[in-house]
Amino acid sequence: MTLRSPLRMIFRFTGALVLIFALFSTSSYAQEQQVIGRVVSATGSVIARDTAGTERELQRRSDIFAGDTVITGPNGLAQFRMVDSAQISFKSDTVFTFEEYNNDGPGGAPDSALMNMVQGGFRTISGTIGDDDADNYEISTQFASIGIRGTTHEAVIDGGALLTGVYDGGTTISNNQGALD
Repeated sequence: MTLRSPLRMIFRFTGALVLIFALFSTSSYAQEQQVIGRVVSATGSVIARDTAGTERELQRRSDIFAGDTVITGPNGLAQFRMVDSAQISFKSDTVFTFEEYNNDGPGGAPDSALMNMVQGGFRTISGTIGDDDADNYEISTQFASIGIRGTTHEAVIDGGALLTGVYDGGTTISNNQGALD
């Protein structure tokens, strides 16, 4: 037996250990990130910024995670399908954060979707979050918060104002001045 054989065995063993640690650290990292939706379509500039500030380009079939901020550029448009079957589309020049998005289905623990629109606009067909009375669905803006119950609606921040529309279902717009159904 030459000196090369034991060294080769040590290198193989060390390589196997490194591979095992890499696999376990990757799987635990993936478990920490909660997938809340997937990109159906994206055109132009569409990125997601995670809670650590890391940005990634979004394209068809990209995952969206709790805590992600979606940013569409001047030529960007995007559409997502969420885990509760909601559909949401973003217009250009939008900044929208999915702060929390928990869904275990109807009849389970209360579900929640807490989101924040800084600028731009969206249109959505809500999914199962909001179906149960105990569910919490809220989109915050600097002007007011939007809550829903089984709704197709949109909102746009334009010229220093929040504009909203409801196509089906209902919304409640509220701020420190009161609430409007």
